Amino acid sequence: MNRAPFAEVVVNSPASRSAPSFHYGIPPGMSLAIGQLVWVPFGPRRLQGIVLDLLFTSDVDGVRNILDVADPLPVLNTAQVALARWIADYYCSSLLDATLLMLPSGLRRKCFATVESQCDNQSTGPLTENQYRLLAFLRTAGRMRVDKVKSALGIRGLDAAVRILARRGLLVRGWELEKPRVKPRLEKQIRLAFETSQLEAALDRVRSAPKQMDLLSFLHGKMSSGDTTIPLAKLYAETGCTPQVVNALSNKGLIVIQEQEVWREPAVRRVVAATPPTKLTPEQDQAWQMIRAAMHASSSSVFLLHGVTGSGKTEIYLQGIREALGAGKHAIVLVPEIALTPQTVHRFASRFPGQVGVLHSRLTPGEHYDEWRRIRDGHFGVIVGSRSAVFAPLHRPGLIVVDEEHEWSYKQEKMPRYHTRDVAVKLGELTGATVILGSATPDLTTYHRATMGQYRLLELFERVEGEGAWGYEHDGDTETRRGSDEGRDPHPNPLPEGEGTASSLTLPLQGEGTSPLPLGEGEGEGAPRGEDTPRGALMPPVHIVDLRQELRSGNRSVFSRALAESITLALSAHEQVILYLNRRGSSTFVMCRDCGHVLKCKRCDVPLVYHSAEDDLVCHQCNFRTFAPEGCPACWGSRIRFFGTGTEKLEEDTKKRFPQARVLRWDSDVTKGRQSHEEILRRFVQREADILIGTQMVAKGLDLPLVTLVGVISADTALHLPDFRAVERTFQLLMQVSGRAGRGVLGGRVIVQSYSPDHYCIQTASRHDYRDFYRQEMEFRREHFYPPFGQLVKLVRQHSNDAACQHDAEKLSLILKQSLARLGLPATDVVGPAPAYLRRIRGKFRWQILLRGTHAHELVKTITIPLGWVVDVEPISTL
Repeated sequence: MNRAPFAEVVVNSPASRSAPSFHYGIPPGMSLAIGQLVWVPFGPRRLQGIVLDLLFTSDVDGVRNILDVADPLPVLNTAQVALARWIADYYCSSLLDATLLMLPSGLRRKCFATVESQCDNQSTGPLTENQYRLLAFLRTAGRMRVDKVKSALGIRGLDAAVRILARRGLLVRGWELEKPRVKPRLEKQIRLAFETSQLEAALDRVRSAPKQMDLLSFLHGKMSSGDTTIPLAKLYAETGCTPQVVNALSNKGLIVIQEQEVWREPAVRRVVAATPPTKLTPEQDQAWQMIRAAMHASSSSVFLLHGVTGSGKTEIYLQGIREALGAGKHAIVLVPEIALTPQTVHRFASRFPGQVGVLHSRLTPGEHYDEWRRIRDGHFGVIVGSRSAVFAPLHRPGLIVVDEEHEWSYKQEKMPRYHTRDVAVKLGELTGATVILGSATPDLTTYHRATMGQYRLLELFERVEGEGAWGYEHDGDTETRRGSDEGRDPHPNPLPEGEGTASSLTLPLQGEGTSPLPLGEGEGEGAPRGEDTPRGALMPPVHIVDLRQELRSGNRSVFSRALAESITLALSAHEQVILYLNRRGSSTFVMCRDCGHVLKCKRCDVPLVYHSAEDDLVCHQCNFRTFAPEGCPACWGSRIRFFGTGTEKLEEDTKKRFPQARVLRWDSDVTKGRQSHEEILRRFVQREADILIGTQMVAKGLDLPLVTLVGVISADTALHLPDFRAVERTFQLLMQVSGRAGRGVLGGRVIVQSYSPDHYCIQTASRHDYRDFYRQEMEFRREHFYPPFGQLVKLVRQHSNDAACQHDAEKLSLILKQSLARLGLPATDVVGPAPAYLRRIRGKFRWQILLRGTHAHELVKTITIPLGWVVDVEPISTL
């Protein structure tokens, strides 16, 4: 039993956002542990809190006692408590917000104050008008929550009236616990109330009721085959019996009806066939042996596993998980997108049947609550999920994998604005777990840390032959799709055999003869290939199309001549195609050709996007929607024109250009349902579509070996944004989407369309040359003190009044500059204030300040940030 008389508690109250924690006394006889959920008095209220520490002394006067324990088991372990403290400190958030990251919503409950009348009309004595109204109301309403009384009566000073009447004994105050947001799912089960050997005696009691006899015989058969109970709903479905028959047997004491908790199973974790480990290539094995040695060391190590797409990084993760489980430890596997979770879960579940738990934001509250409890209770050894899975309540993590560690979706967009990758590294440090950061295009800061020795660098340069070859992976199973291959070229590719090393490339164009494209001008090199290298081991060659030349030649279509011809050839060979465009909708803006007016959102400073499916104009910031006008709202002109192309328009154009093709679209407009991502992927994998059109989702780590052509409609979408990460982001997307091609023995090719074909981002991506891109981009970062050569903190003020917003920004900027001068922090500056790139969002104007340099984080912690400011440490974007 705990002997400490005091506890440090973080309380679930807005006040905890200004004061990190509070001290409470531990009543005699109450046993507490760090991480336990408790009820505490907080002013006049009762609130939930979490015990962060047990203390033998307290410097707080008048410490109040903890009221009760809300959960007998700790909801946080000691490593999670330490992690929450680090998140709050590093990301400048409240300790409460950092702690709540780790709890399912089903655990959080409120306690409401109640009042009840304790008098009759003859014994009240003198009353004020408000006191009389309150008592009269409660005599009729009975016991009621105080907040509901306030809403019903609208009395000012109600709290004072309640206190006075309670002192006079006319009211009784109490507490009412909020109903649980999520309850355990209970299911009625049926079992026999007698031993199976006593069946004949039981049947003798119901000889006059044939239906009851039949049901007893059915249950006896189930029990004899090993089932101890059967769900009541299943019983009705299998036997067709009625509730009257069941109740009759229950009343006679022959069966028992009982309620039993049933876990809510995420649909993504359906049963899959077990698969054996794959033999590692020498390159994979070399990387794995280094990781394996680190897993048996006494301290945490962080590895950057930099491997080209299709190089077998996942198999190394699987080997690491097997090693962790063998040592009695657990593993966390993080993926950047919910869209990737089903494919990842199925692959890991097939290797570790019954041991994989799932955590991500598309689980229902009930599913999340059940998964969290089962993880805490030790039911699962492997946790797969998106951002929130890093907070899974595992007691002995031995391996933490962050797949596609470069992805922006690992950054939380609301407070605390943590980055999952950095939280995973910190968790590894706190628990001694080995951390693997995997990517084909690592974040530049991550790669820099690896080259400087802060992380350990492992590199895989070769694609693994056979992973998905002659078939594809889906739901953890490899299905053979040989079809009718007899008599056809196994590599029906319009690119000639020497495309990776030849000095020129010949691409047949529709309606023309062949025209050579020198490698130095329009063609990136594929990975070097010897004569015996299997086609499936190649990085796909990349052909760059200069859209300026396309326009000069009169082609105004979204399809360049090279891309259109390649799509035709792929379709004729019964292969699959991915078309990537990082814009949703049909037209990206709508303009009046008479006066130049562009239709914009009324609440945001952005153009409205036309969506033809709904015939609506939509704001992609706040989701404001309006009809598409026939006339200009500014000049009443009729020459309204729709400009630009999004995925909806691309889908329409593709269907018109290739009417024989079956086309699927994958963007956030068509993935609003819980299982929509999985359904789209299933349809494409099972050859129900020939062309997949999508935004960033199609660039993720999907294994689609039947895709032989990837077309990037516009590589310039985000390249020229005023953000220091814009070039890196574009490079990563181009490399990742290119990696979807040629993952099987059919080979593949990539066509990138651009108005900036000579930009080093596009040139290095076309050569699959990460190191050259890293070298060139780091020169720019070093010159301007951007990460990794300096820290970056973004401060954003939002206000409905632009002038007030600007005033607050200028005031804080002055304070920061004065603090910087006083402290004399070197190589650090305060940039701004300035209006944000998106100046107004959801009716709020936005001004921002950037702290940049070697001591930016230290500078922001020297002052108290006023209320209303958003602090973003290491932002993923400066827009």
